[in-house]
Amino acid sequence: MLRNVTVLLALCLSLFAVQDVSYVRYYRTAEDFKIDVTMKASERAGVNHLRVFYDKYDRLLSKAKIDEYGTVLQEEIYEYSFSGTLLRRSIRDGSGNVETMYVYWGNEKMSAAFLAYAFPHRDMGEFSDRVTIYSYLPGGEIDRYQFSSVDGTLLGTILYEYFDSGLVKEERWIKEPRGKTIRLFRYDHDPESRTYELTEYDSTGQKVSHVGVVNPPDGKSNYLEESTEIIQDIRQKRAAGWDPGKQPGSLADLIRLNSGDILRVNLIQITDRYVRFKMMGEEDTLTIPLSQVGEIERQGGKTVYPVVY
Repeated sequence: MLRNVTVLLALCLSLFAVQDVSYVRYYRTAEDFKIDVTMKASERAGVNHLRVFYDKYDRLLSKAKIDEYGTVLQEEIYEYSFSGTLLRRSIRDGSGNVETMYVYWGNEKMSAAFLAYAFPHRDMGEFSDRVTIYSYLPGGEIDRYQFSSVDGTLLGTILYEYFDSGLVKEERWIKEPRGKTIRLFRYDHDPESRTYELTEYDSTGQKVSHVGVVNPPDGKSNYLEESTEIIQDIRQKRAAGWDPGKQPGSLADLIRLNSGDILRVNLIQITDRYVRFKMMGEEDTLTIPLSQVGEIERQGGKTVYPVVY
């Protein structure tokens, strides 16, 4: 998920580079910009002003706040569809770090997942004109998502907390306007054992699921920094109705987790610390600590963990 956010962010900034700038105008204040009272380029020296780029269709491409020394303090970047509809607007600081990004018309997946979960009995077509707001921390991590209707009515928020290492610590889904937590993901990271575990809770605080991933010392499985995305991918598929315990096909090994979940997998390896496998129909190699596993059954019904002598 977070990797997708980074890719989206890079695309947003790179697309501005390929949008043709046709002309530039300068304004003394934001109010002057609103009423289109321009200033001459020669009047910019030594004063704060706005620099605004337009394309050949007179569409706003960039609006930058510039101080008396010519330094960019903040800039807004605008991206349009081929038909001229505004798709994204990003706000970045003078160093080019994005602080906030607005995505219009539901043109991203995060809001779709949230709204389908928060409003299961409503037609998603009602939210087709929604706006998603990405807010970033100074280090570039996502701080929160906010979902609103086109008139600004707040529908929901997803908040993130992080470990000092930068890995996600908590993801909280909040239904607005009441501010009620409807879904909560808590992550537990142990640097020594290199485990990264996820527990999901529902709106009542009841545990829904639990998944763990470890980066084994042989380095042949997923790296630790990828663990969060693998766990989130499993969770997102579950949210979409995917049940790894009910996938078609009989030629599967079964992993029964302590949480009660049953995974249909292609078993790769069992060591004294972890089990490596691939989900049925998936290509990623996953790793779970044996401490989270109740039983492993091979095709045909033979129990290979725990070993009974």
